[in-house]
Amino acid sequence: MGRLTITVCIIVCMAVAAGCGGGSSSTTAASTAKPVFSNSTTFTLFSTATMSLLGGNVQKGPFASKHQNFSTVTSPAFRNVTGAAFNGPIAVTTDGTGNWYVVNFTSHNIVRIAADGEIRNHAGSGYSGFANSSSARPLTAAFSNPTAIASDGTDLYVADTGNHIIRRIEASGRTSVLAGIAGTIGSDDTNTSLSVVASFNQPSGVSVAGGFVFVTDTLNHTIRMINKADGTVTTLAGYPGASGSADGDRTMARFNLPARITSDGRNLYVTDFGNRTVRRISLATGKVDTIAGVAGQAGTTNGPRGTSLFNHPNGIASDGVNLYVTDSYVGSVRRIELTSGTFVTSTIFSGLDTPIGVTTDGSGLFISDRNANSIVRIK
Repeated sequence: MGRLTITVCIIVCMAVAAGCGGGSSSTTAASTAKPVFSNSTTFTLFSTATMSLLGGNVQKGPFASKHQNFSTVTSPAFRNVTGAAFNGPIAVTTDGTGNWYVVNFTSHNIVRIAADGEIRNHAGSGYSGFANSSSARPLTAAFSNPTAIASDGTDLYVADTGNHIIRRIEASGRTSVLAGIAGTIGSDDTNTSLSVVASFNQPSGVSVAGGFVFVTDTLNHTIRMINKADGTVTTLAGYPGASGSADGDRTMARFNLPARITSDGRNLYVTDFGNRTVRRISLATGKVDTIAGVAGQAGTTNGPRGTSLFNHPNGIASDGVNLYVTDSYVGSVRRIELTSGTFVTSTIFSGLDTPIGVTTDGSGLFISDRNANSIVRIK
């Protein structure tokens, strides 16, 4: 019973950002383009809370009521052909060809927004459970509270948090298990000589870099690495079951409920949810350091490393120049400059309901606002 209670609380805190007293993102491979932000920042709201919001003027709703300018913003001419909807959207990614994929935490499925504006259910039955699927029947797959998604340009990778596994959705629509054992909690790395199969404990963030999928193994307080070719799993940083905030060598570093993860090709960046910090892991050396936030201190202060504060950093994305972090409990999106060396943090937008997932296509940010059942674009 104790384990079950903790499990439910962590999912609610990190995914719903409400109910436990506090707040993957996911991202595609890093883009070198820098989104433009200015005083004339524009916002486009894609929401299926009311399907009419996808065409014509945006009406007042859970999110738009906070931002009067949304009443005059028009959204692209999307068309819903299957009854697909956003139901607790918690993560968003793009495959780089104009298709967008949204993870629905509440309805346990993946929705696709195609380049031509067509919205349809992409994978998952809409019911909690575990099942793989063939390419001919992608909607027979079952997920349990998925929380993050990433693309390598061909396949999608999903943190199936409630099932404690990482799933792969092929371009054909076939869904399979890349790593982990459905329904089994653990922290084992792959050991073929001993026939040991890797296991996770509520993985909640995924990022793809090169031939690997990097995972935040949240309740193990570790960062894991999966070889895409054979599914072998290695613990990259942290120690299973040992929470903390220590920097240093990857074997000595400690995390506290790492939430989401992204990469700029040289480093991994992790939102350390429980520590209220953003961490960096060098892919070359394995060294871990804290680049934003102060462990154990909550706040919204902007500034350089050592002075900036977060409430509960959650989603994270990189454009190769900056990091973008959702501070879910205070409804804001923060930017961390990577090029200055001082990692200055600033707030680029606030007033969202429950921003969690964030990604970029090089022209703007796309944010999943979970409780508003919306995807918000900041350009």
